[in-house]
Amino acid sequence: IDQGHRDILFLNGPNFISSAQERLNGFKKALKEHGLEFSPKYVREIKMTPLGVNYEIKKVLKAGIRFTAIFAFSDWIAWEVITSLNELGYKVPEDIIVVGFDNIQSRFRMSYPLTSVDTPKRKMAQLVTEILMKRINKEDMPTKHYVIPTKLEKR
Repeated sequence: IDQGHRDILFLNGPNFISSAQERLNGFKKALKEHGLEFSPKYVREIKMTPLGVNYEIKKVLKAGIRFTAIFAFSDWIAWEVITSLNELGYKVPEDIIVVGFDNIQSRFRMSYPLTSVDTPKRKMAQLVTEILMKRINKEDMPTKHYVIPTKLEKR
């Protein structure tokens, strides 16, 4: 959005994954905060099959939905998107930019540099472990909502 993109395709994970709804809410919130309207035509649920991403990209392009950027539910989906777009003759990031979520490239060497939302996995694991231990020890814990800050790792 800060780079001027207004038509952003969000390739979300399956609805049965709790973070899929959270990321959709975050996508909507980011649009609203920048004065952009949300349109359901720009949101697609990716089926977790070998060609699920390729199928959705072709379907969106065939429908004539124009977009200049893609936000993917995960880095794995983002890399599939880049592969699919390259096969269809698009250049990333020249024609369409792609942003992932998880920043797994910080731990693995990948063939495409990918801008990604980084989540502090160690901090999340520590927090979950603390909560789990308290529950195992039957400590009285009120329900609490935790928000762990993220950052955009630009590549």
